[in-house]
Amino acid sequence: MPELPLDEVTLHYEADGSGPPLLLLAGMLSDSAAWGAFLPLIKDHFTVIRPDNRTTGRTVPWDAPADCSLMAQDAVALMNHLGFDRFHVGGHSLGGLLSLEIAHMVPDQVASCAVLASGRIRVPRTAAVFEALLAVRRAPKGEELWLRALYPWLFGHTFLRIPRMSKPRWRPASPIPMLRQLMPWRISLPLLARSGPRRNRKTSPAPHWFFMRDKT
Repeated sequence: MPELPLDEVTLHYEADGSGPPLLLLAGMLSDSAAWGAFLPLIKDHFTVIRPDNRTTGRTVPWDAPADCSLMAQDAVALMNHLGFDRFHVGGHSLGGLLSLEIAHMVPDQVASCAVLASGRIRVPRTAAVFEALLAVRRAPKGEELWLRALYPWLFGHTFLRIPRMSKPRWRPASPIPMLRQLMPWRISLPLLARSGPRRNRKTSPAPHWFFMRDKT
């Protein structure tokens, strides 16, 4: 099993394909397997590196210190360890924040940055949601309550209308530390971003893809 021992964690990762290096970073509560369905579409064009972020997957220990900066440092250390002086990076949700952090941290190493369903905005509502989830997680029987609270956030109404899916069998999960800080990054490289509402393929227009560059 490929892994990289670091000061605080042993980082598990997957490496597939051939071509220019592409670092893919999963979202919160997800690990490298989150990119599984996407992998066959790109592995013939890129060397795809997929780490398990701190607190997820097979990276241990699960309760190591965790924030955006530490996770980004882990990912950069992994790419350096693999000998990639320059690479593409993309991330979904939390992984998008990590991608931005990496672009800020080592701009000379990042060839391009793709941010999917993510952003660098901290608003009071988001902070309140995470504080509430943390309170639930720490409460008596918090493991079950945590999953019950997250379930409707993770799946849409079409999935939840399936009778056998509406009341799943809850299983304890390891605590996932919530992120408490988002850095005010400045980006000095091409950035691909996606904007648009949740899409109905039959009636909604296609999402808008756009490039951003910090001109200052």
